[in-house]
Amino acid sequence: FLPVLLESRGYLLQIASLAAVTPAPMMTAYCASKAGVEAYAHSLRAEVGYRGVRVGVGYLSWTDTDMVRGADQDDLMRELRSRAPWPTNRTYPLGPAVDRLVAGIERRSSHVYAQWWLRGMQSVRGYLPTLIGLAGQREMRRFGPRLEGFRAGLLGAGGEADEKARADR
Repeated sequence: FLPVLLESRGYLLQIASLAAVTPAPMMTAYCASKAGVEAYAHSLRAEVGYRGVRVGVGYLSWTDTDMVRGADQDDLMRELRSRAPWPTNRTYPLGPAVDRLVAGIERRSSHVYAQWWLRGMQSVRGYLPTLIGLAGQREMRRFGPRLEGFRAGLLGAGGEADEKARADR
């Protein structure tokens, strides 16, 4: 896609997540992938910006999607998330998030925040790994016996379709 993006002097919005900003127990692979998405977008912006290409990063918290509904189907995951601090412990409606993403695309924004409070997370993100490391250990210890053998797997309709496709091979 890069040659076409360069030719068109276009815009690419990479969807990261609150998970790129703040690590979370039980979401290790997801947090790592979203941090990678964020780093990719920032690096690409530096590489191609001088050629008129704009690159943005979209940040969403728990938004009402199939993936989030899939996570909430599991009692343990739902309870763990409910214990997270406000405003990270609630699910946000999809419509306003989509509206903010569309507005960000129209403006070719460097950063797009699907929920209003995510912008403020940027200013404290350096402290979050230590805080979450401590609080996360406490929560994992509390849930420890229930975590034995737990495997969340892929979530939502997309995850189910992927797991079915793998099984059909």
